[in-house]
Amino acid sequence: MSSKSPTILLTRRQVAEAMNLSERYVFTLTKRGVLPQIRLGRSVRYRVKDVEKATSLLIAEQQDSQGGHNEY
Repeated sequence: MSSKSPTILLTRRQVAEAMNLSERYVFTLTKRGVLPQIRLGRSVRYRVKDVEKATSLLIAEQQDSQGGHNEY
């Protein structure tokens, strides 16, 4: 038995809901190469670790465009 945990795959809709984005923007992130997808036949899925990485990149981009300042 493997000690490796199973890879959790999400649909585009689940990713959009988790990131609070539209499904269309998730598609755009995929086309830009920010969010890798996995094709299973005609279905598209995303790994949780890739979604987390893309989220971190988007946050860093946003902070860089604002000069690294958060105004709360």
